[in-house]
Amino acid sequence: MEKLETDKDLESGSESQGAAIVRKYLAQIRLYDDEFSDWQKVCKSIRKRYRDEQADKQRGRFNIYWANIENQKANIFFRAPRAEIQRRNKDKSPVARVAAESWERNTQYSIDSYNFKGALSKARDEYLMYSRALVRVRYYAELVDVEMPVTDEMGMPVLDEDLQPLTEVKQLKKPGSEKTYCEFVHRDAFRHSPGIRTWEENTLCIFDAYMTRDQLIERFGKEKGAKVSLDYSPYESKDGDNLNASLYKKALIHEVWDKETKKVYWISPGYKDTVLDEEDDPLNLEGFFPCPQPAYLCVDTDSLVPITEFTQVESLTKELDEVGNRKAALTNALRVKGIYDASCPELAELVEGGPELDLIASTNYAALMQKGGLQAVISFMPIEQIANVLRSLIEIENNIKQQLYEVSGMSDIIRGATDPRETATSQSIKNQHASKRTNAKQDIFSDFVRDVVKIMAEVIVEQYDPETFAQIAGIEAMGEETVQIFPQAFQMLQDERVRNYQIDIETDSTLAADDQEEKQQAIEFINVLTQGLNDTLPIIQAMPQAGKLLSEAVAMVTRKFKAGRGLEDALDEFSTYLSSLSQQPQQQPQPQQQGEQPQTEQQPPPGMDPAIIKAQAEAQMKAQQLQQEGAIKQAQMQQQSIEHQDKMQIEQGKLMLKAEEIKAREAAAISKQGGFTI
Repeated sequence: MEKLETDKDLESGSESQGAAIVRKYLAQIRLYDDEFSDWQKVCKSIRKRYRDEQADKQRGRFNIYWANIENQKANIFFRAPRAEIQRRNKDKSPVARVAAESWERNTQYSIDSYNFKGALSKARDEYLMYSRALVRVRYYAELVDVEMPVTDEMGMPVLDEDLQPLTEVKQLKKPGSEKTYCEFVHRDAFRHSPGIRTWEENTLCIFDAYMTRDQLIERFGKEKGAKVSLDYSPYESKDGDNLNASLYKKALIHEVWDKETKKVYWISPGYKDTVLDEEDDPLNLEGFFPCPQPAYLCVDTDSLVPITEFTQVESLTKELDEVGNRKAALTNALRVKGIYDASCPELAELVEGGPELDLIASTNYAALMQKGGLQAVISFMPIEQIANVLRSLIEIENNIKQQLYEVSGMSDIIRGATDPRETATSQSIKNQHASKRTNAKQDIFSDFVRDVVKIMAEVIVEQYDPETFAQIAGIEAMGEETVQIFPQAFQMLQDERVRNYQIDIETDSTLAADDQEEKQQAIEFINVLTQGLNDTLPIIQAMPQAGKLLSEAVAMVTRKFKAGRGLEDALDEFSTYLSSLSQQPQQQPQPQQQGEQPQTEQQPPPGMDPAIIKAQAEAQMKAQQLQQEGAIKQAQMQQQSIEHQDKMQIEQGKLMLKAEEIKAREAAAISKQGGFTI
């Protein structure tokens, strides 16, 4: 048996290093395929079930699996997220603020511009159906040839024999051509390290692609591209003529991301001489891989082979199919059948008539009556037994559906079904039970979407040129001060990107919007903000030294709301203004000496700037004015509260009198009837 413990064990005496690398990764791929073969078979069955492509398809079958998946889609992912990049330490540095805001704008632009929702919607479908979903992040930049001077190690230009600077042609990124987007990865087009139990143990991510001959030559050069075997075709000829199928043949290419070597290799099973291409860490990401951990709906602790929900309900769906087929057969048999006396030819016209039957003349009416009338000459086949069996099948079908809903967590609330006899408390309990299971699925997929956005943001700050970054962020439109500090902000992003920043998505931004809930949250935020300002302003007016403390308290509460994030800058300015008030020296009134006339204006002390004295006086006057307005408003609110209480007492008294009158009338009515009231 061949000993395989290290990469060197794969090399033979006559084998090149490139061929050994190809053999190594193809062996890893075979091991993975063996481990996941059963899951792949289940996925094929699920796909047929979802598309209703079963061989024994009949008219009466109800595809409840398709209905359950469709009902869950909007509850898992509905719309593209809003990227939210915040300063972790909430500092007031303008450089940090510009860095966070410009980074967020670039990330959101990539989400909005390159069909993020389409890729994540496909991933959501695989997540619900096959219990695993994945997307990868791609970076693209158009390269142009630019003639550049040759420099030495010190950065000085190199001269030729004629003392002219030497030049060379380099490929540089075309400004404005850079883009970052995510791409859906099909379940069959992805592999990771075989035999691992957790994602943290993974060192490989392998993505599959199919290329035509022209694409191979363009990507890998004519020498290698012309030698790769085209061994894949999406079409198969049914008549034995493979001419048409050969026109669409492609080569299978494996793109191998190896975390241990920090390299990316392109290999093909149709070309084992050497690797087609290799590249050192192309994206320079913290986690190396261009994708996050896949979104797993259900896995155990022994392996990363997904456990699908379909395997848990497959037996119930088959029972439902059988009941549906029997219902269809009985429904077809549930029709009026019988026999009639052939000696009465009028009966044929009566039975075979249209939906609106007229009176039919009979030449043997007297003989028909002697026989006992129509009941005696027509006999119908009994259908009561068929109807009873059909009713029983409907009841069995409903029971099976209920079991399916319990196993899958699809409660009546999620499906939009309700019973008018149920109380609000009963529906609330059902909704809470369903929400717990649905929330678990939502959290897994929301974390997955967040990780995708993190990788996109990291690619942007690692790969984009400052010119492209500033153009997308709209730095010039953010003010002259922002333009001046942008170079420092961009440098900060490249030096401290993940350590000092937190990238996250709003909790429910990927779900269907609830307009009523958003309005209620906005109203709640306005009420809290206005109440906080009303409570703190009188205190600040009386004691300016407390301004900074109270303004920070209001800001802390405001940040708890989604709408409060846009007011951070305004609250910072407000806090700064209050702090400046607390630092101004308060003027103490000086007692007047006997014989001195009261001064209409206080003279400034010697050596003090009159402008400062004027600013202090204006600030004091403004504070006094605000205090007076606050006192007046407080008095008005107190008066309104008193009037409201008086009004409520009057209304309560009227209701009590009315209740007494009703009781008196009821007592009088009962006494007349001879009854009594306990």
